[in-house]
Amino acid sequence: KRTIYYTQEIFYQNDKRYSLPSNGFTPELADIFHQLDALYKVNLSKARTPAAVPARWFGLGSNAQFQRYFEEKSSVSVSNLDELCRWLAQCRYVHDPIQFNERDHWQHPVQFEKSQAGDCEDHALWAWRKLVRLGVDADFVIGHLKSSDASLSGAHAWVTYKQNGRHFLLEATGKNIRQMRKPIEQTSQTYTPWYSIDNQFQTYQFPYYVYQHLGAKKLARGK
Repeated sequence: KRTIYYTQEIFYQNDKRYSLPSNGFTPELADIFHQLDALYKVNLSKARTPAAVPARWFGLGSNAQFQRYFEEKSSVSVSNLDELCRWLAQCRYVHDPIQFNERDHWQHPVQFEKSQAGDCEDHALWAWRKLVRLGVDADFVIGHLKSSDASLSGAHAWVTYKQNGRHFLLEATGKNIRQMRKPIEQTSQTYTPWYSIDNQFQTYQFPYYVYQHLGAKKLARGK
């Protein structure tokens, strides 16, 4: 049997977690997790493991260390999550080939403040930086969005954060302020994370999804 070498952790809403030893996650166990998700709605989107994920794995346009996005002075002042969402809602969503004539281009948050236009990574990076500056426990996440509109489905970026002991997802590209924030348990069927980075710049991978969709090589001891 082929075994993937990393530690698999499932995080529950009460912040308890279940861990498997580094040699305990097999393809058969991945199938069991899939059945648990389908039958009992186990929230596998919280299953993650700390890993040294290279910046480039987050996307073609991710060519800088994430600390870089926290440099330079912001020209937009927000004091709470509501103000953050209101500012984002007035920004335009523009695809990179149209805006930059590039397949994938990640704007620095300060550049995004000037253009007030960009795609999902630009919106999410700005939101992540602002939440962290507000003292919120927040992660920047890259993954897959499944939408009823096929043209919107595909690779996507968003933010997750913890507030009053609960985990939420912030859809930074949303234009309806009330619908931009959702409890994380309501998003597991549409948002599937691949990689994330927290406010301490610790990166994570989500082994279940990466194994099922991106292959075993990226899970084998960070190779």
